[in-house]
Amino acid sequence: MEQETGNTGSIQPNVVVWNKAATSEIVEKYIITPVSKKELAGLYSVSMKTLNAWLKPIISDIGLYLGRCFTVAQLEKIYKHLGTPNQSIND
Repeated sequence: MEQETGNTGSIQPNVVVWNKAATSEIVEKYIITPVSKKELAGLYSVSMKTLNAWLKPIISDIGLYLGRCFTVAQLEKIYKHLGTPNQSIND
């Protein structure tokens, strides 16, 4: 499988993101790279205040935001709860 390279802070085709309803079902494939809160808010096209409100109920699942970026594991959990940034959050 050929992987695409790109800028950090982006989501690109070719790595697994799981369906938030059924974690055993593969929905889409993406390369997930670490991103900061500001970059993640930009990917969802929301303000930092809105992103923080969305993350507050799931912080115990994703873990604390330490350092400058969310880890890949944290982003997988965020995408599981909120959907990928190219999807509507209200789906």
